[in-house]
Amino acid sequence: MTEKTVDQVDLTTISELELASSINSLDGIAWRIEHDAGDGRIKDGSEVNKSLAEIRQKVGMLAEELRRRTGFKTDERLRVYIQEKVKEQNQLWDKQWEEIYTAGAVFKFREGEGEEGPKDVYETVRAYLPHHGTIGPNQIVLARIRDTGKFLTFDDRRVPQLEKLDLKPQYHSKKTGAPRLVKYNQEPEKRARIEVPKERSFRAFYETGAVFTHAGFNDTFEVYGCFNLPQREQDEKNEVVLARGYYADNLVEFTPRDLGMMVNVNMKPRYHKERSHCSSFVSFDLWALPVE
Repeated sequence: MTEKTVDQVDLTTISELELASSINSLDGIAWRIEHDAGDGRIKDGSEVNKSLAEIRQKVGMLAEELRRRTGFKTDERLRVYIQEKVKEQNQLWDKQWEEIYTAGAVFKFREGEGEEGPKDVYETVRAYLPHHGTIGPNQIVLARIRDTGKFLTFDDRRVPQLEKLDLKPQYHSKKTGAPRLVKYNQEPEKRARIEVPKERSFRAFYETGAVFTHAGFNDTFEVYGCFNLPQREQDEKNEVVLARGYYADNLVEFTPRDLGMMVNVNMKPRYHKERSHCSSFVSFDLWALPVE
């Protein structure tokens, strides 16, 4: 249940776990609004007061329902109860995310969630960490919409919206005709390590839509996203650029070991309208036509 739906549902049908989690989430939103207003990032004081009043009203509705069920009279006892339930909820979400954070996992959005594709079924293709300096998520998956060439990313903050399905993977089956992802440690014969000057940085390729050539692959690529390899320290040496062939439908990972063979080229992106800051969150169609 989200902050938008509190006054649109019958609270008697919501579990204590969801009630406590929603109160905790709304308290977090209120804290961020107050923090941003205090730092001057939100200028409209009347709008801040209006938003906070709406949140507090909804928190009050949820808290009243919890009091009715639990019989707790004091705010302190209710606060402790909410903390216990939030911990329980987080443990459940961690377990669910662990299943989705596995290559070949098949999942979908829960009923009423996922405006971008509520009926789509997804398969985890690759697990990543966010690149160094990213604020918010702890883990990310690259997923493919089943029976399509469309790919997008999910992070662990979305696990409450997701539901794992008991279906066999397609992308990781030899029977699929989908384009394969070339991982950073595959096709090593094309990745000869060449020493580069210290002033050259792998982050020169950290722009979505940036175009570069790679001498080993003898091909031109366009950047889609930037990540950190899983189970590695979040550091530039472990970061990976995910790129699509500029002229071909292939998806390849590049790391700092490839830097000596990579050269930025002054070419317009084919699959993005313009270059932009490279994000850990990308959505694209591997078979999409170039931007006109």
